[in-house]
Amino acid sequence: MELIGDVSAIIYKNEENNYTIATVVVEQLSETPLELGYNILGLETTVVGYLPFVDKGEKIKLTGKFVVHPDYGDQFKVEGFEKIVPKTLDALEKYLANGSIKGIGPSIAKKIVRQFGEDTINVIKNEPEKLVAIKGITAERAEEICEKFTENFDSWQIVGFLQKFGIGPQNAQAIFKKFGGNTIRIIEDNPYILCDMGFKVNFSEIDRAALSIGFANNSLERVSAGILYGLKLAGYNGHTCTLEKGLIQYVCELLKVQIEDKDLMNGKFELFSDYVYKTKEYLIKVPKGFVTDYASIPKLFRTVVLPYGKHSGASVIHDWLYSSMCNLDISREKADKIFLEILKEEKVNFLLRIVMYIAVRKFGRSRFRNGV
Repeated sequence: MELIGDVSAIIYKNEENNYTIATVVVEQLSETPLELGYNILGLETTVVGYLPFVDKGEKIKLTGKFVVHPDYGDQFKVEGFEKIVPKTLDALEKYLANGSIKGIGPSIAKKIVRQFGEDTINVIKNEPEKLVAIKGITAERAEEICEKFTENFDSWQIVGFLQKFGIGPQNAQAIFKKFGGNTIRIIEDNPYILCDMGFKVNFSEIDRAALSIGFANNSLERVSAGILYGLKLAGYNGHTCTLEKGLIQYVCELLKVQIEDKDLMNGKFELFSDYVYKTKEYLIKVPKGFVTDYASIPKLFRTVVLPYGKHSGASVIHDWLYSSMCNLDISREKADKIFLEILKEEKVNFLLRIVMYIAVRKFGRSRFRNGV
């Protein structure tokens, strides 16, 4: 059910998760709530749910259903919402006067709308210096009005935009606080960053939306996010043992891709001659007798690193660069980039090399130059 109305009061708001209890004067309903037994159009009703960015005096469209609270009676339980941009001068004046924008009260709001008419929003957002024509507004105050109005204006779009990626209102404000007015652009550039925001998400919904706006199946952003999502999901469910055996299979199923390497094993290997490899910047020499057990690869991921195959050289080089015996002045970050560079040069399967690179970047810190 959809409900459209004006917020008449904010009764309660949890500042941490934006759970809100508010009253709304009902203007439109998509269907008649027969369970109420009366017509609520034009009446005030209680709404409850996650409502970030919502202030008194704003017009909003809610989706949800009516429920009966045992103590407080009829309520509209919010499942989703969007803020409605004021479309008439009267509505705009009412919005500006609602107190949500510091520096604008009913009198100033009336003067602004009367002065700039249908160009009011453009002036406040893009030409705030013109506001000084209004008696009582200084240049400093005009900038403050612009900043707050722009923040509110941007927030009108955020909740609906994030819903396409399966992100609910309860997390929208945290994302907006992190990225500010650039939220939509940043997420369109890489929707998969939503997988690493510190709260649970549905990878499939984010993935579907990302693919729909042009991300490739084998993009680095997609594969990296899939791997990290698999790790986090296993961590949430406490299945780290299962993950060690089945991470690659899980990621392949999640991303709907295949890799060729199936025989996974571990072991120690000794070089019977010097191993020399030239990268773009370095000539790396791993000495005869060096024993590698893939210690630079976190144990959780050693099932991915085979003792033979296209990536063998990269693994040996990486172990050496991580070893305390290596005298090259190379940072851990540089060692990992060299690892990825060699994997690419040796034409290691895309998914496999990204798994290996993510593994060393996320979990290899304690192994760097630590007596390996």
